[in-house]
Amino acid sequence: MGQSIFFTWRLGLVLFACLQSSIQTDPAFADTPPSPPPSDPAVDLRLDTTTFLLNLEKQGLEDNTFTNGLGRDTTLIGNLLNVYARTRLLSSVDLDLGVFANMPFGHDTEVSQVRPIIRLQYRPTDEITTVLGTLTGPHRDFHDAVFDNANRFVRPLEQGAQVLVNSRYYRQDLFINWEQAFRGSATNRYDVGYAGQLRVGPFHFNAQAHWVHNGQALLKLDRSFNTADNLVTALGPELVVEPSTYFPALTWWRQAGIRATYLTSLNEPLAGGPAIRGRGYELTVWMDFSGWRPSVSFWRGRHFLSQQGDPEYAASNFPEFGLSKIIPLGKSASIEFGVQARRIRAFFTEDGITYQNRDTFKWVNQQYLLFNWNWDTRDGRLFRDLFPTKDSPPSGAPAADTERHFTVKVDALTYLYHINYSGLGQIGGRPVADTTFAGQYLAPVLRYSPSSRLNLDIGVFAGLPIGDTQRFHTVQPILSAEYELWPAVSVIAGTIKRNHPFVDALFNDASLFSRPIEQGFQLLVNREHYQQDLFINWNQLETFQKAERFDVGYAGRVSAGMLSFNGQVYWTHSGGAQYSESRTFFGAGLPRDRPASNNFLTAFGPQLTFQPNRYWSALSWFKEVDVMALYLTSQHEPTQSGLPIERGRGYQLTAGLNLDGWRPYVTFWRGERFVNDQGDPAYYAGNFTEFGLLKDVALPAGFSLRIGGFGRTIDGRVTHTEYALLNWSWDQSPWRGFCLRPTLLHRHESSCNAF
Repeated sequence: MGQSIFFTWRLGLVLFACLQSSIQTDPAFADTPPSPPPSDPAVDLRLDTTTFLLNLEKQGLEDNTFTNGLGRDTTLIGNLLNVYARTRLLSSVDLDLGVFANMPFGHDTEVSQVRPIIRLQYRPTDEITTVLGTLTGPHRDFHDAVFDNANRFVRPLEQGAQVLVNSRYYRQDLFINWEQAFRGSATNRYDVGYAGQLRVGPFHFNAQAHWVHNGQALLKLDRSFNTADNLVTALGPELVVEPSTYFPALTWWRQAGIRATYLTSLNEPLAGGPAIRGRGYELTVWMDFSGWRPSVSFWRGRHFLSQQGDPEYAASNFPEFGLSKIIPLGKSASIEFGVQARRIRAFFTEDGITYQNRDTFKWVNQQYLLFNWNWDTRDGRLFRDLFPTKDSPPSGAPAADTERHFTVKVDALTYLYHINYSGLGQIGGRPVADTTFAGQYLAPVLRYSPSSRLNLDIGVFAGLPIGDTQRFHTVQPILSAEYELWPAVSVIAGTIKRNHPFVDALFNDASLFSRPIEQGFQLLVNREHYQQDLFINWNQLETFQKAERFDVGYAGRVSAGMLSFNGQVYWTHSGGAQYSESRTFFGAGLPRDRPASNNFLTAFGPQLTFQPNRYWSALSWFKEVDVMALYLTSQHEPTQSGLPIERGRGYQLTAGLNLDGWRPYVTFWRGERFVNDQGDPAYYAGNFTEFGLLKDVALPAGFSLRIGGFGRTIDGRVTHTEYALLNWSWDQSPWRGFCLRPTLLHRHESSCNAF
């Protein structure tokens, strides 16, 4: 095995060198006249960003089910950032120098991977590109069983050499990646891949190979599947037709295809022993309906092991159903998402002991979501927008040339927030303590707006608490893409807006000072009769040492005239299959602990809003009367199996006024076993009355001030909270990614809004 692979490797190098020689000495290229001098600037600064979410659900068919396993339940979410400068050395040679950063969500001060980008590209023609150094990825042409498409999230940067061909009759991705592995590398660890396709009209023929030497299974994060050598090949025909070319009325039917693939695998274990040979067969049918790509595949394999392919191909057979879509957002951004489900036979019950009926199946599935965006300085717009000259543009210049696409925003928040529990040590069994938060938040942001519907932000958030009033001092990146899907409907990926309009029982106001920045995905609606904030915020990625932590929230309101209806849902989760596996099983016959803890809260009810100044002009200072009633529920599921799942409920009645910007209010609360993870701990109390006052003040030069306070009568004590928040935004154009949430009453008046 070793000798044959080394021979294959040497042969590959010879072919690689011959290909380069043929490219350089081909007469067709020699007779090509020299290219005119490039019009691009001497140095072009470029930025490429991907915000991604990948979720793998194995439905219990994990590493204890199959030899070498099907992988583990895994969720990966974060940002991939490439910042580099490109310069043209020769007419066909470019040099890239820069930095790559892999920034998973859930790390306060940690960027898990920072590496240099050094890339030399040689393009003898428009169809051929040779790369030396940092490779061009991802490798999308490979079959998932040969090289999993999800590897782009666990090995997003590769170093080595690459030859890309994209011509009318032939397409190729040939690469060698040296000493690059997930979260580490080792001597003599490399892999070589080839994906080629011959094209003759609608008929294609695919040939692929991937050889891994001393590799690690990237998507099995425990690295239990290591190998000395693993060689996988795939080949087979493919037929692709475009129905719209034959039926002009069917312009939406872009493509129909069928592909048959024969695969082989040869695996030499790292610990020695006999090599394992396997094979497999797959038939795939797909369509393309205006960019929507449904697909159906049928797999059958025997002893098939692909070290960096999708580990689920270790199963003997399964059908696969998939759907994917790429939505281009102009030249600078795109949204990509997809789902996939496979029906795989289950051999064991959840306790891993009892043998199941062979007709028992599980739907193993995965989902992914990506928001890609980029910009560069080739057209000189960055410097023109940031440093405009005094000369006005010509009167006949196009509007696109006069609009500013790049803007700089600087937001600052100075805060003082004091909580006094008046001697109470606990509320409803939950410990509490007097707390004072004081400090400064600062967020400089560069915004690129290639269109009126798309905003792309990059910047830095700095949290600077005063003294020991807070335990954290944090510097975090800001990477955010916001796209307006429809008027007043926006999707955000990356750094989301954290001013969620929840009631305190679900989401505590004071969390602004413990988690001022949130990372995830968000869908916002701000229509006349419907407003919504739907988000997922990821706090911590799962490993064998740490539980995954995330929360999902929805706050919506439907309104018609003076009446409206509020609905809110908030779910916090901590745990995960990887983290809990070694901590929840205590032996045969003993109950397992639950793999995760969950807290699920809801709140819903009507609201009445009346504006007296609309009917009596003499009462211009009497702006609003609000009354809101809510019914709340809670379900708390602790990790310990010996503790019961606790369900609770509560009732809240709140009334408030708006007297020329001064907003007094009163709240009555009654609760029964109500448990909230992220809500105000006061709601653990069986009952209390809250009375408060706040005011937002618009100040000159981009400043705004919110002052307020409230008291609560709890267990015969009067607790009280006072706060002052001073916002400042340069150019009076706020970014406000951090902000105190608006009150549910008078929610249109908030320090989060621009003045």
